[in-house]
Amino acid sequence: EEEEEEETPRVGERIEVRWPNGIWYAGLVGSPPKGAADPTGELAEGGLYIEYDDGTRCFDTLQGWPWRREKALPQPRARPHLPQPGAPLAAADAVEGAAVAVYFSDVSRWYRGEVTSVNNDGTFGVAYEDGEEEEAVPLEDLFHELQAGPPPASSPPAAAPPPAARPPLGMPAVERALEGVGLERYAAAFDEQGYDDLGYLLQMNAAERAAVAEGVGMKPGHAGKFVKHGFEAPVA
Repeated sequence: EEEEEEETPRVGERIEVRWPNGIWYAGLVGSPPKGAADPTGELAEGGLYIEYDDGTRCFDTLQGWPWRREKALPQPRARPHLPQPGAPLAAADAVEGAAVAVYFSDVSRWYRGEVTSVNNDGTFGVAYEDGEEEEAVPLEDLFHELQAGPPPASSPPAAAPPPAARPPLGMPAVERALEGVGLERYAAAFDEQGYDDLGYLLQMNAAERAAVAEGVGMKPGHAGKFVKHGFEAPVA
């Protein structure tokens, strides 16, 4: 339906003009550049300088040319937005039906949606909860939806592990430990030198065990094994 305007458009207004080919072309009524030529004299006759969206620039009085003010585009519906997104969506999770959050930089907001298709070029179709749809959203724009809910209950502090049982005192424990590593022949020497505390012996380092081995007169082979492994049987 053609709606022709009678009032002359003003500079800064957007209009549509029907050209002789019957097509309506949109453009902006502007101010002519300084020094612009007006070969037809139409500007002097009250004509307009029109900057069409297709790049055409011309002077025109619009006499005999139907024109109308460009209809305002409808405002997009307000989309419910997310305060925060979740983690980035992995490719394995980007399947049809997956709930996602997508960031729109033009309004600096996150919007909820659902993956509706997986495209061969690595993009995804997304349907938003307000009814809008996109056909090719890249994977890097897809995030998990942050699920709102009560904060998780704090876990009770873990119970401290029970203290390690101290090895029993006295030579019987030392003798059993020596038997476990095949050095029971040195039990009397351990007792004679006062090494009757297994807990103390177990805490020794290699240098201290070497001193014990020398003090109880161990043979070189036995001493080497005791210094290296202590009271732990060597792995075969």
